Amino acid sequence: MTSLRGTQAPPATAVPAVTGSGVSAAAPPPRRFGALRHRSFALLWVGLLLSNSGTWMQSTAQGYLVYELTSSPLALGLLSLSFALPMLLLPPLGGVLADRVDRLALMKVANTFWIAQTLILVALTWTGRIEFWHILALSFLSAVLLAVDNSTRQALIPDLVPRADLMSAISLNSVAFTGASLLGPAVAGQILAAFGQALYQGAAAVFFLNALSYLAVLLPVLFWIRVPPRRREGPPASFGADLLEGLRYVASRRPLVLLLLLTEVTSVFGRSFGQLMPVFARDVLRVGPDRLGLMYSAPGAGTLVGGFMLAALGSLPRRRLVTGATV
Repeated sequence: MTSLRGTQAPPATAVPAVTGSGVSAAAPPPRRFGALRHRSFALLWVGLLLSNSGTWMQSTAQGYLVYELTSSPLALGLLSLSFALPMLLLPPLGGVLADRVDRLALMKVANTFWIAQTLILVALTWTGRIEFWHILALSFLSAVLLAVDNSTRQALIPDLVPRADLMSAISLNSVAFTGASLLGPAVAGQILAAFGQALYQGAAAVFFLNALSYLAVLLPVLFWIRVPPRRREGPPASFGADLLEGLRYVASRRPLVLLLLLTEVTSVFGRSFGQLMPVFARDVLRVGPDRLGLMYSAPGAGTLVGGFMLAALGSLPRRRLVTGATV
């Protein structure tokens, strides 16, 4: 939730570009995969693709491990709930925080904590001391960190690319998260299958690879990615005032409200089947973790195609696109 103070920005097609002589010129047209031409965004995008692949690997192994430990679909539902609650309630707070502090510093802190809590999960699992409540608690903590980190990354994108390449950057950012599900679960399933009956060691190996994957984002943010300092107009408001301002901004714009509602409905009722994949794999289809990984990977193929299509085209009639995709 970035700062909304000041006047509203004009549409992208009307934004002038200022030349070195101070003369305004028309903004350049969108370029195919134009966001990847900018070094800082390209570094972050590659890091996110690797890191999110690790996240999907861990999600697959967690679901498999929980169902093997409990044989309870309810336990899988509680695991999903432990992750969903922070992601539902905390992103507005994370957005305000990302608007008040250094965004790169916030990403450094979030990824460092992610590595620490994932290594705790590795140790508990490898030694066979892991219990269901451990997984629930660490899943909840991971979602809290993601709520802050995701808001920060979304707010950081306009600092990394010019407006002409913003559509490309947003599309590629989506691919980096959901498209990574094409690779991550399949790899996790193969690792779990390779360990066979050594359930704890197989899951721990997957969790350890996820801990390493966070370095793909942490290292570029630490050493290579730089953004210009931000300026905030007027005296700083309180945290609560900024939060209310953002909520009022969204509530006053009907398209934003409809898009948020559409996202909530499709996420809750259209994508919740994924949490029950271990039930279908073991009890219905009678397949092992390798096939379970492929089941998790299948939706990522469609996301990957759609995301790259948007990034390649650069500009599309957005209302028609959203309507067509929903139908």
